[in-house]
Amino acid sequence: MNRARILAIAAALAALHGSKAQAVDTSWDSTRHLEHFGGSALIAGVATKLAGSEQDGAWIAFGIGASKEVIDHFTPGAACTLKSLAMDAAGAYIGAKVAGLVIEPRPHGFSLVLTRRF
Repeated sequence: MNRARILAIAAALAALHGSKAQAVDTSWDSTRHLEHFGGSALIAGVATKLAGSEQDGAWIAFGIGASKEVIDHFTPGAACTLKSLAMDAAGAYIGAKVAGLVIEPRPHGFSLVLTRRF
């Protein structure tokens, strides 16, 4: 994906984030942000293998994470945060890269193997 698309998504989420006052704690919560990272990494890993492309897998996972942040913006008691979005992006990137290294499709599922030699 190109930089313009990334900036457009970030700008839209930043506008949503700042458009309403929230009384929700948006401080760093390592458990919650680890869930964002892990969930996006898992989705990206599977999506990468199904789509056949690390880039497509990462964007699918990031799109799901960004959609969740938009939903959180409109959900009372939830917060749309750039910290969570950053962890979604990091998880999507790492998950897609790792999938290319260790996940191999099988006829009835996937197996974890080292698919590239260093």
